[in-house]
Amino acid sequence: MARETKMESRPPERRAAAHDLNNGLAIISAECDLLEEILAEQTAAVERIKVIKTTARHMADRTAARPWPAVGPLKKPH
Repeated sequence: MARETKMESRPPERRAAAHDLNNGLAIISAECDLLEEILAEQTAAVERIKVIKTTARHMADRTAARPWPAVGPLKKPH
């Protein structure tokens, strides 16, 4: 029997959530690439875009590498 990968050993709903998150982060990263080209002359804007893109890539790497922690129900604000 083949060994399960980390992703296959996760419950289906967690795999779906990780997949959706990675897809969203890929879109954010691609849009940042486009904005960098458009705003090439505006260094402050380009630097902020680089931070967003770096963070998106970091989060994509984390969702692929580690299981997500268990999360309880959201608390309503008082």
